[in-house]
Amino acid sequence: MLAVRPMGFLSRRTDAQETGLRTGGPLPLPYCQEGTVTQSVVPNQTTFWQSGEPTASVATEGTPPIAEDIPRDWYTRIFDERYLEVDQLRKPAPTTAGEIGWLMRHVVRSKRAHILDLCCGYGRHSIRLAQHGHDVEGLDLSAPLLHAARLKAAEADVRLTLHHCDMRDIQPSAFDVVLSMHTSFGYLPEGQDDAEVLRAVHGCLVPGGSLVLQFLDPDCAIRAGSIEERLVLKDGTQYRKVSRVVDNGEYAYWYGVYAYQSRDGSSVIYPFGIRLYKPSALVSMATRVGFHGCTIGRSTSAPDGNIPAGTLALRARKRGR
Repeated sequence: MLAVRPMGFLSRRTDAQETGLRTGGPLPLPYCQEGTVTQSVVPNQTTFWQSGEPTASVATEGTPPIAEDIPRDWYTRIFDERYLEVDQLRKPAPTTAGEIGWLMRHVVRSKRAHILDLCCGYGRHSIRLAQHGHDVEGLDLSAPLLHAARLKAAEADVRLTLHHCDMRDIQPSAFDVVLSMHTSFGYLPEGQDDAEVLRAVHGCLVPGGSLVLQFLDPDCAIRAGSIEERLVLKDGTQYRKVSRVVDNGEYAYWYGVYAYQSRDGSSVIYPFGIRLYKPSALVSMATRVGFHGCTIGRSTSAPDGNIPAGTLALRARKRGR
């Protein structure tokens, strides 16, 4: 069963009038095989995956936009049907299973927990947790991703309540656990907006409830410097992501573009910019809004697939029991 609440927790909904910056000419997108992902990392950091998974190689082509040119509301446009296809290629089932296994062992301890999946996307984690018998609600600003989550939940025959709204607008509730997975934090225009999100999360947890916030390790990202990723979608559209990471004190700023070029030569470009908070800054922010017992786990190789390499996970609790 599936419950859908399009206006969910909503009080600050943002509808994207424009899906991207359209350009007339072709983009310099190198060819690659359909359904494969190629990542290029600068400087010389090369990683190889097994056949059928992403491959990283050294390359220097491609230039991200100037950071100051990133639209403040970029996150209202970028997460469309094309992003869905790209992300599903990036995140194979074993990755999701490993993340769920880690959550079940270390965070979700009760047999039936009330869980909020913040920025749930197409339900990659929500559906798996619901299959384990938990009462799961998902929240996201992207209508296309929520539509995909609705279809996938129906296919899996699980109950999932979905909310279409801004993550700053969570209302006080009674969640045992709030999850924010896959670097979904740091998208909003100002740092104070990020603090507002954590404050809202704190308010919707039961006493003793837990927050888990997964994010890209800023130090790893800074060392990488520039990253390029490219693939070809099923309809022949060429996708390319070019990005750069710069150290900005308490956080690293990761910015760049998602670019799509159709077979007819038309193209759409989506700029993006994400704050990757350093551990001490994130712990300080969480503590200021009322969390305690804040810890950050680091994973550099993830040999057992529990948490992807290069990611961190903040764990924090609300005082109470």
